[in-house]
Parts: sequence; C-alpha cells; structure tokens
Amino acid sequence: MDMKVLVISIIIVMMFTVSCTNDEGTSELEQVKEQYEDILYKHELITEELESAKHDYDDLMIENNKSIELIDELKEKVTKLEESNDTYLSEIKVLQDKSNQEMLKVQNESYMNSNALIFWEKFGRMEFDDNACFSCETESLGGINIGDSLGDIIKKLGSDFEVYFSDDGFEPVVSYDGISFSINENSFCITEIFTDMNKFETSIGVKVGDDAEVVFNMYRELYNSNEDGSIHPEYPKWVFDLGDNFVIQFDIDTEELTDESVIININIRNFYHGEV
Repeated sequence: MDMKVLVISIIIVMMFTVSCTNDEGTSELEQVKEQYEDILYKHELITEELESAKHDYDDLMIENNKSIELIDELKEKVTKLEESNDTYLSEIKVLQDKSNQEMLKVQNESYMNSNALIFWEKFGRMEFDDNACFSCETESLGGINIGDSLGDIIKKLGSDFEVYFSDDGFEPVVSYDGISFSINENSFCITEIFTDMNKFETSIGVKVGDDAEVVFNMYRELYNSNEDGSIHPEYPKWVFDLGDNFVIQFDIDTEELTDESVIININIRNFYHGEV
C-alpha cells in the first residue's frame, strides 16, 4: 500500500512537472512571436521611411540637377553678355578714338591752314636778299646750301613745289620732286636738305645710288665719321661732321656696310636741328 501510494505520488509529481514545463515553453514561444512581430513592424516602418527618404532624395536630386542646369545657363548667358559688352566697349572706344582723331585732324588742319596763310603772306612780302641765318658752305645738295633762302631755291629749281606743315604748324617743308627743304618760318632760310633722287649731287659729286664704300672712303678723308659714336652716340654710323655743328648723313640699302651697299638718301642739317 505504501509502495502504491509512493508510485502514484511520483507519477503525480512527474505530470505536474511536465505540465509546468509545457506552460513555460508556451510562454517563451509567445514572447518570441511578440518580439518577431515587433521587429517586423519596426522593419516595415523603417522600410517605409527609407522609401520615403529615397523618394525625397530623388526629388531633391532632380531639383538640384535643374538648378545646376539653370546655373550653367545663367553662367553662359552672363559670359555672352560680358562678351557683347566688351565688343560694344571696344566699338565705343574705336569710335571715340576716331572722333578724337577727326577732331584733332580738323584742329590741326585749321591751325596749319592759319600758319600756311601767315607763311604765304610773309612770303609775298619777303625780301630774300641778305636773309641768311646760320649757313653751311662746306657741303650742298643740288647746288643749294643750308642757310640759302627760299628765293634761292625758287631761282634754281623753279616754282613747281608744294609746302607741307608739321602738326604743330612750324618748320614748313618745301618739297620738289626728289628733294625737300625745311624752311625757317620767320626768315625763310633753309635749315635742312633731304634727297632720295640721284639727280642731286653733293659738293664733291656724290649722289643717291653710288657705291656706299667708295662714298664713305671719300668722306672719311675729308671729315670725321660717327662710326665710333664720337659725333653723337645715338646717331647712325654714316654721319660725317662738316664743322660748325653741321652734319651730312647717308643711309644705305643694307643693315651693315657691304661691297654691294649703295646710298639711298642724303641729308644735310645743323647738328641741333632735325631728326636722325
């Protein structure tokens, strides 16, 4: 009897234990299910937020691309407008310069015409005898010397000449075919002679077209040259000192003197007068 009670007691305890175990397993399973469902719900929420974020991102990218395109278009438009503006500014400057030049030209022409009128009025009243200013007797061109008067030129070369005036209206130039003379506007004396034609010879018979080496050898025997810069460091080599501050200058057709070089023009002037 005691054994039977014991067995029954053991069976009852075992059944109770199994029952408790089943209840605990069911509880854990329910918890896992709840956790799973919670995680799944959160996942769905995150997925929806992600899709929404992607959509917003795509919209922003589209807007950004449109903005970039618009910015590029505006930049291109600005560049074109700047180029057009630069073109207009350049054209305006050209027109302004042209207008200023034309205005200056008119003013100069008016001034030169005024000086020309004064020149010719003086010319009409001028007595040419004993009007020589500084004169050079050592050299001449076409038989005309520095210091001769405009009257002397007309006597030798005739009246077929033109008169040109500088921009400042001074030092008129009397120009014949192949030879020209700078004239003092007050005394009408010659201050400079220039020729580029072979029919006008110097006092020793040199003319345009002559062999340059032969010419320079002849003049070296008579005058000091500027080959060493002793006459003036900025003057060309082929300037010769005639004395009393007068010089004669020859230009040749080559940069350096060769046995084929020839004279292309001749200029006589006062050392302190005229351009080199």
